[in-house]
Amino acid sequence: MSEIIGKGKVYIVEDDESFAALIKTILASHNNQVVGEAFWAFAAIAEIDNFEQLGVNIITLDRDLRNADMATNEFVSKVRTDYPNIKIVGMSCCAMPKGLVNVDLGKGNVTLLNNVINGLLWDS
Repeated sequence: MSEIIGKGKVYIVEDDESFAALIKTILASHNNQVVGEAFWAFAAIAEIDNFEQLGVNIITLDRDLRNADMATNEFVSKVRTDYPNIKIVGMSCCAMPKGLVNVDLGKGNVTLLNNVINGLLWDS
């Protein structure tokens, strides 16, 4: 599995700037690259068309985005339709609905993010 360390090209969807910074620090510790981020689900939807150019293969997704549950579901649906190979990691303090994400890591397990990314990319 060590062959794929640092192959994550991650798009972060997170409205908490300090938590987004923590995610970036954790990703950088294993040479995973943040290729974009959005603080709102609607902003993330607008960026989907750029995912191929950015090389996105992993998305970290906070479901607790301010009043954006419907937009979050729309975002995931569009990603699944347009880019079915992109893996989505749930990074929310509440449980994600079954099937919404590939892995529901939660905010409390953020230190495991690089391991989860490696596992998802290994399975691809």
